[in-house]
Amino acid sequence: MKYQSFWATKPKSYTLEPYSVRIFKQRWYVVGRNCNLNKVRIFALDRISELSSSAKKYRYPKSFDPEVYFHDCYGITNDDETEAVKVVVRVSERQAHYMNALPLHHSQRVVVQGAEFSTLEFYLKPSFDFRQELLSYGADVEVLEPDWLRREFADTFQALMERYSKKIKTLYPLFI
Repeated sequence: MKYQSFWATKPKSYTLEPYSVRIFKQRWYVVGRNCNLNKVRIFALDRISELSSSAKKYRYPKSFDPEVYFHDCYGITNDDETEAVKVVVRVSERQAHYMNALPLHHSQRVVVQGAEFSTLEFYLKPSFDFRQELLSYGADVEVLEPDWLRREFADTFQALMERYSKKIKTLYPLFI
């Protein structure tokens, strides 16, 4: 197949042994062994520009189970280098209703149910997909654990504050 990621300037050719498909956020993916790297990889179907079948046969590995492969994952990202960890977040009461009604991950559990906020715990790989999901809730979510993730979110929000502060000073210099 010819596949072009969003970060590549041109498509690359791959030989893939497909294992399963997965859908995440209205996008379909194929999961399989990238024969070029001899590793399981995930490819978005909408970024495949050419596809052809090969006469070469392969055996679906008995050891591959999509449910097991994505067990500790949120979304489509499964980084072999990342370990699953406990992630604890505090969410506003309003957002907690949504997150409790439609949990983000099967490991999600309520640790504290408060009047103004709830504390939720997850056990998963805090991948890019998961971090983006938490960031999408803005000030309604605060990461409590692990420390490295809390610092990452603080750095992200600090960078946003600096970006918006510069813009506000430019647009409204008399009000600052």
